[in-house]
Amino acid sequence: MNIEQTFHDEMMQGIAETTKRFGYVPTYFLQMVTQHGAIQTAKILLAAETPQEGLNKLWELGQLHMTMEAQVLDPKYRLLFTRQERAVALKRLVERGYDPTTR
Repeated sequence: MNIEQTFHDEMMQGIAETTKRFGYVPTYFLQMVTQHGAIQTAKILLAAETPQEGLNKLWELGQLHMTMEAQVLDPKYRLLFTRQERAVALKRLVERGYDPTTR
């Protein structure tokens, strides 16, 4: 399996897990991933001025490690995203108290 497919599969697993564990269905994110694929969805959302609702919802649930932003920062996906995209992901997480070194 290639790295792009692995990223996509992990995003889909994350959606299933948040639904099962917390009853939270990230509907908009799921629609985007289905339409654009996980990598393009991440790029679209990281280019947006403001973070998507799902980031704040997972922050409220204390599950920032399950966010798309946290996955973008995973070293195994480094080549999929630009330095700027990773910087945006990190900034959004740090603003919400996430320590990426605890990943």
